[in-house]
Amino acid sequence: MTLLAIEDLSVRSGEHFLLKNIRFRIGRGEIVGLLGESGSGKSTLARSILRLLPQEVITTGVIRLGSTNLTTLSEKQMNGYRGHEIAFVGQDSLLFLDPLMTIGNHIVESLKATSKNTEKQSEHINEALAWVGLPTTMANLYPSNLSGGQRQRAALAIALASKPRLLIADEPTSALDALTEREIMAIFSRITEGRHTAILLISHNAAMVSHRADRIIVLKNGEIIEKKAARKWWSAPSHPYSQALIKADQALRIAPLITEKQAQSPLTVKRPLLEISHLCYQRDKKVVLDDINLKLFKGDRIALVGESGAGKSTLLKVILGILPILSGEIRVQDQAISFHSHKERIAFYRKVQAVFQDPASSLDPRWRIAKIIGEPLALYKERFSSEEKQNRISLALEALALPSTLQNDYPSTLSGGQQQRVAIARALINKPEILLLDEAFSALDTINRLAISKQLINLSEKNGMGCLLVTHDLTLARFFATRIMILHNGHVIENNTVETVFTAPAHYYTQKLIQAWRENYNI
Repeated sequence: MTLLAIEDLSVRSGEHFLLKNIRFRIGRGEIVGLLGESGSGKSTLARSILRLLPQEVITTGVIRLGSTNLTTLSEKQMNGYRGHEIAFVGQDSLLFLDPLMTIGNHIVESLKATSKNTEKQSEHINEALAWVGLPTTMANLYPSNLSGGQRQRAALAIALASKPRLLIADEPTSALDALTEREIMAIFSRITEGRHTAILLISHNAAMVSHRADRIIVLKNGEIIEKKAARKWWSAPSHPYSQALIKADQALRIAPLITEKQAQSPLTVKRPLLEISHLCYQRDKKVVLDDINLKLFKGDRIALVGESGAGKSTLLKVILGILPILSGEIRVQDQAISFHSHKERIAFYRKVQAVFQDPASSLDPRWRIAKIIGEPLALYKERFSSEEKQNRISLALEALALPSTLQNDYPSTLSGGQQQRVAIARALINKPEILLLDEAFSALDTINRLAISKQLINLSEKNGMGCLLVTHDLTLARFFATRIMILHNGHVIENNTVETVFTAPAHYYTQKLIQAWRENYNI
């Protein structure tokens, strides 16, 4: 039975079509995967269903939920559907959770429009938490008390509390480790089978979606280019973009494992580019990082892998001087790091550049893209002519598959993936010796993820650039890294070659992580 029917949906901003002639259906209890590169219109489609597009855009077509045409409803009527008939969960649960409300209060809030029975509030809260596998004690906790995986499950509990007929899940697992991703996917299976809830699963991750969804829809430039049953799409894609997407995914997942011998870069010298010794970091009297030791040589690419809250991003922030060291030492090219003066900071950032997980927070919204990418050239007072500076900016854009026409745009006009590529281009324009990447590929589709990974690997092997990659994505770590370090509860529990970690993991947690990864992608 059809639950959601979209007919001839088009969304236009001025003369530019964000979506064009979109037609598809979702049945009760069905999971439909929506794939496409950044800027293809996936999130615009989600906002169209929820009627949350900016007022200036023009929308035509029909969106039916059951027998109701949502496009004809008043805003007041639509409010009765949002969060109740149609629920939404996104990538970053912190954006949707009030830090001053407990998880239990969030659930009660979500039920107000559908249930006035305050006597059964506790029962409803417990039921919602049980659906996502969280203990009832979580109801009394605040979002800041939970790990990233727990927050995402709590966000799902809130979204599902009103028993919606349709759940729109926009990149729900893109920031989660393999174990938590498996848990989220298990929740989706339970609600489609037990409640007959339909799910529109939006993702960049073609392998995960094709393994979990019933059908696949592929968007490109605002248009549907392919619709097929998931298994048929994966085995016999018709459109060239779909073929390239699957080919790129397979290239990432089945690349030969790097051995101990291959991990020994010919550029390696006795002195490491980066050395961390017995590093400890404490937050609110709680040890977050404990006795961390790491050596990054020329040409090395180390992947830091672990669940949300393990300390991966914290370690990068400590290296960059954003957070203070409790004890231990960090040395760059055998020189102890010091941030006591502006001159010392500039000297450090000449050698070390970083790309953070959320590019929007690191891009000045008042600056055009050309100025953002060229900022390091001005900051370090390099003597470049205007022509040479412009040439470097153009080459940086081209290398990251960004059109030159974006130079005069502002960050707010770019998709999340485009913003992330701008951040990478800015980091590389000064040819750093060490590149720190904090989930820098998370918003990219598989084709761009593969292309940019190859480019960074080439720079690493050719110029000796050392890379420290923070990621939850074992597929990416397997392809990109020469070594993998597993962080768990602030401790390094495994530090070995890619081959050893994937074929003979020593620690029990690593074994569980690899097993979950294999199950998630049917490997």
